[in-house]
Amino acid sequence: MLKNERMSLIYKLVRNGKNVLDVGTDHAMIPIELVKKEKSKKAFVTDISRSSLEKGIKNIVSSGLSDEITAYCTDGTLGVPLCEVDDIIIAGMGGELIAKILSQDERLKNRKLHFILQPMSKPEETRKYLYENGFLVLSETKVFSENRVYPVISARFSGGKTVYSSIDLLLGPTRNKENRSEILYAEKLLSALKIRLRGLEKAECPDNNLIKSVSADIKTISDFLK
Repeated sequence: MLKNERMSLIYKLVRNGKNVLDVGTDHAMIPIELVKKEKSKKAFVTDISRSSLEKGIKNIVSSGLSDEITAYCTDGTLGVPLCEVDDIIIAGMGGELIAKILSQDERLKNRKLHFILQPMSKPEETRKYLYENGFLVLSETKVFSENRVYPVISARFSGGKTVYSSIDLLLGPTRNKENRSEILYAEKLLSALKIRLRGLEKAECPDNNLIKSVSADIKTISDFLK
C-alpha cells in the first residue's frame, strides 16, 4: 500500500505489463507495489547511497520479491542493463539532479523508454532539459500530497527539440485550470517569485536584468491565474 497521493500517481503512470526501473529508490516501495499487483513482471532499482539501497533491499526481501526485483548501487542508470526496462521512474529529488541523471547516460535517448519524473525542487530545470534535448513531454500533472503540490511529468524521447514559452518552463506544457492542484501550484510559485523580487529590489547593487526576468515571470503566472 503506497502511503500518499504522490506515490500513487507515479504508480498509476507506469504502463500495464511494462518492466520498471526506479532510480534513487530508497525504500523501493513503488517497484514492490508494482510487482506485487502484477502491473510489472520485473523491476530494477538503483540508489547511489549504499545505506539507502540496503533499506530497499530489506523491503524487497521481506516482500518475497528477490527474484523479481534486482538492485544496483550506482549513480542514476549507469551500469544498469536497460534491455529489459520499459518505464523509468526518477522521483523524489531536485530537478537539476534529474536533468543530470538523464544527461549522463546516452542510452536513455531511446524511443521505447517511458519516463516518469517527479522533481521536488527546481522543476523548470527538468523541463528545460527535456525541451532542449529531444524529449517530448506527454503530460504534466500536479498532485496535492502531504500539504504540498508536486509536479509529475510523463515523457519519452522523440529526437526533436520542443519550442517552448516561458509559461511552459514555469508551469509545464499541459495545464488544467480545472485541477485545483494546478492553481495551488501556480499561486505558490507566484508568491515565491514576489518574495524573490522584493529581495532583488532591496539589494545594494540591484541586478536589473534579473529583476526584469523575475518581473516577467510574475506577469506570466498572474496572467495564467486571471
